[in-house]
Amino acid sequence: MSMYHKAFVFEWIVFETDLKPILERAINSQNPDGLCEFIDANLEFIKDPYEGEPVDSDWRDQLEAGDLQEIADFALTAYYDPDGDFGLYHDWLDIDENASEEERQAILGFSIEGFDPGRMGSYFQDPEKLKTSRGVLNRSKDPRLKNFASRMQQACSGLYVTF
Repeated sequence: MSMYHKAFVFEWIVFETDLKPILERAINSQNPDGLCEFIDANLEFIKDPYEGEPVDSDWRDQLEAGDLQEIADFALTAYYDPDGDFGLYHDWLDIDENASEEERQAILGFSIEGFDPGRMGSYFQDPEKLKTSRGVLNRSKDPRLKNFASRMQQACSGLYVTF
């Protein structure tokens, strides 16, 4: 199985206030209506998470599965640039196999229960977690992790990791 590790600068603080409560309600109720309303109200900030292109009022036509996870995936783009990926890519499997649990947590972060649009893992780091994670990865013996920590510097507002 191929797992492509993607990482993005993420606006955690604004997300936590604006979209996270809507996302959690949608997950708990299994009803994406609030997410659809959020997207419709914020079209100027929403992009196609696959192509990175801005969406317009016919964004629903771009959906493949049309389920809650995919709709949430579109909504989340209000807080990151899908074209700004700086992840570990295909190196992830080797890194994951050899990393300590502390390093693994520093690479990934925490998940939001029930949110996994790619169905292979979806993780976040708020600014405080990000600072701790950079410290862990800077102490690693693996140069790929030190390089990733260096690239994480640009993500002081938060990090979104997905596969």
